Amino acid sequence: MLTDLKFLQVGQTFPPATEKERLENYIDYKKLFEGKHEEVYKNQFNRIKRINNDYTEIVSFDMILNYHQLVTKKVADLLVGETPKITIQDKNKQKILDDILNKNDVFNLMYITAMDTSRYGVGLFYLYKELNKGVIDITQPAIWFPIVSPRNVRKIQYHVLCIPRQINDKETELYCEIHEKGRYTIKYFLIRNGKIVREFTDEEKTIETGLNDFAIIPVTNLITSDNIFGISDYDVIDTIVSELEVRFSQISKILDRHAEPSMQGPASALKYDRRTDSYSLKTGSYFVVEGTDGKVNYLTWDAQLEANFRFIQELQNALYTLSEMGGTILGDKENVNGNISGIAYKLKMETALQKVSRIRNSMDTAIRKAISGCAKMEGYNIAENELIIEWKDGLTNDDKEEAEIMQIKNGNKPTLSHVTSIMMANDMSREEAEEEYERIVQEEMEANPLLIPNPHLLEDEEIDEEINE
Repeated sequence: MLTDLKFLQVGQTFPPATEKERLENYIDYKKLFEGKHEEVYKNQFNRIKRINNDYTEIVSFDMILNYHQLVTKKVADLLVGETPKITIQDKNKQKILDDILNKNDVFNLMYITAMDTSRYGVGLFYLYKELNKGVIDITQPAIWFPIVSPRNVRKIQYHVLCIPRQINDKETELYCEIHEKGRYTIKYFLIRNGKIVREFTDEEKTIETGLNDFAIIPVTNLITSDNIFGISDYDVIDTIVSELEVRFSQISKILDRHAEPSMQGPASALKYDRRTDSYSLKTGSYFVVEGTDGKVNYLTWDAQLEANFRFIQELQNALYTLSEMGGTILGDKENVNGNISGIAYKLKMETALQKVSRIRNSMDTAIRKAISGCAKMEGYNIAENELIIEWKDGLTNDDKEEAEIMQIKNGNKPTLSHVTSIMMANDMSREEAEEEYERIVQEEMEANPLLIPNPHLLEDEEIDEEINE
């Protein structure tokens, strides 16, 4: 990790040696997510070629089991697939908040950041001003170089964004933003043959953000005391997925080789063709057969693949465990057969929900900072702790089961008023639900004239109106 800004001095190698492994990993993570596994698993795919020697020309190696992308999408789905509700008690500030959420497409940005956090180990929100308006955006970890304190790597002193632009085969222009709390400095450098050879000091400028904190806000996956970059979800499943792809490809190769059936029988069943100098089967003839060995029939094939299938099953079980996603969400048929209750389904998803909750804790802090900072850039004051964020788990609720449980807890007494039930069932506002309830009561009275209406109908709402007046 970097502890100072010396890596941007003339004569230094770029990218810095301490960051090369991380950046190379990011390249591999991107390829894995996009399904370009043959570029990452070259050695593993060479094993497939060796299995059947010269039988490589007819087999495609495009059998990609993209569990990497599946895990990433499911993490994002569980985190923000079911849109969280972000509110504030002050009605005037709520309008400002809604405007910030809508114009910045915040929930979509949260989904993308969640995917980056899963595949790279870290996602980044980025605040800046555009046309005197605060903007919440995202940026990619591959251009991010945090400068940490030598005494405490979790204490970031600067966030540096470095964006290279290729000029020719030997030269690259490097655009840098050095972010401090409240401001950032823009610098330009020239890189030749991998080294910084010049700094364009005349193009340097400092921009005030008006914030009390950094304009770069990380969202991290699992972190440790010596790692601020987060751990990618791909690291723990990488070898398992590559082995699964090898095993499936080997089976596919064997099946391809034996897809065209062969025949066996006595020599008398063959006819020699002098023109082609080859033998062919004489059909429509009668052959005298002695014993069972002389039958003309198809050659049956038994490749004994049971051991391979058992090994694949063990690999899949290890994948479900180590990814912390479980077989239910990753498509294991044995885990999803039959109708199960909502609570039973959530219990099966417990480890996946626990995994996502780690990212949620980081995302919650980050989105509060992003919204508060964006409001501050526009001259409004929305404190981070004023925001009320209701996170959801992304799973379908079993309304019937939940209602039955609440009824038991309340001694078979009603737990919701008629108006509230109508609101929830039909996604109505309170006013719409009250009007609907009045129509229901009116229809019941018309159908049964002896029915006496409740004299206290909507009494609470009338009292509230009197108080407001």
